[in-house]
Amino acid sequence: MINIYEPYISEKAKEYLSDCITSNWISWQGKYVDVCGEKLRNIVGRDYCILTNSGTSAVHLAVRTFFHFYPNINKVVFPSSAYIAAYSPFFFDGSKKFDVELSDIRLDTWNPSYDDIDADENTLFVVVHNGGNVVNVKELRRKYPKSLIFEDNCEGLFGSYEGANTGSDSDISVCSFFANKNITCGEGGCIFFGDKDHYEFALKIRGQGQSNVRFVHDEMGYNYRMTNIQAAVLLSQIDDLDSILECKRNIFARYNEFFSTLNHVRVPKSDNNCIGSHWMFGLTIDLRNGHQLMSNLLLDNKIETRPMFYPYSKHGWLQTPINYKNETNAKLVSETSLLLPSHPRLTTHDVEYISTRFSKCLDELV
Repeated sequence: MINIYEPYISEKAKEYLSDCITSNWISWQGKYVDVCGEKLRNIVGRDYCILTNSGTSAVHLAVRTFFHFYPNINKVVFPSSAYIAAYSPFFFDGSKKFDVELSDIRLDTWNPSYDDIDADENTLFVVVHNGGNVVNVKELRRKYPKSLIFEDNCEGLFGSYEGANTGSDSDISVCSFFANKNITCGEGGCIFFGDKDHYEFALKIRGQGQSNVRFVHDEMGYNYRMTNIQAAVLLSQIDDLDSILECKRNIFARYNEFFSTLNHVRVPKSDNNCIGSHWMFGLTIDLRNGHQLMSNLLLDNKIETRPMFYPYSKHGWLQTPINYKNETNAKLVSETSLLLPSHPRLTTHDVEYISTRFSKCLDELV
């Protein structure tokens, strides 16, 4: 079976983990946490960052920080399709009232264009780089200069917009280190800031909301801290980053070369003046329910795939948007698109096998 994703784990991970255990620094404090934070801050290009125990908890810290410093936010603009963790933390606490507006994704990028939004200084845009196809945040900033931007960079980390690293030009950004991300520590995340006050507030509530007096907690907080053991694995990934990204770029280049000439298939792209993160290679099949039909055939050939995300309204429990019907493209993409194995352990032979099997299966469907 060719799995949809397998992390690239080198001998360095074993070395760093052994060091953690030998030194007894296995909780949330330790040198690996500190080193990872500094390296990630420099990679993304922000002044401050905080490591967390998951990408979802990083999103939740971002939401709490936005609502703490900008209590007049009255509208949140979401993409019509994204992973649930881009939405759900906005509703964890339940006390903040705001309108939800959807911007439907485009068929050629799987990301919104964010056109024709009635936005002001109390509007928060949520940007998600679906599938690693990058949204031009700089362009969005020029389009709505008064509004706030939160960048869910969990799939877009190591991409760029107009020459700047993803995660660097929004008010707050987050990333994930789940096992299927370009770099991983099994679980884990990070939140990035340009504002020191934002950073200090998020740092406080990440650590149970403790005040300057130990064991006095004057803010509602959480235990969202990454452990030194997680950070040891993450540092080994950062050390191997150039090799991992080179493998991913080569895989995407081979896929693009093959699928660019295949009929009935479209490969989404990043926005203009953007470079994708090479996270997961996705494509759209020009057939209704094409993703399910193709997935079943590929599974018979020992190739695992996964669907694209469903529209916002599919989840049922999320707050009803003021424009709840604005999901036409999201629905179509969810019915016709899928993601192929894209992990850095794939060989040239694997990519060729996946591509040729896909082509043969497509012939059966059309």
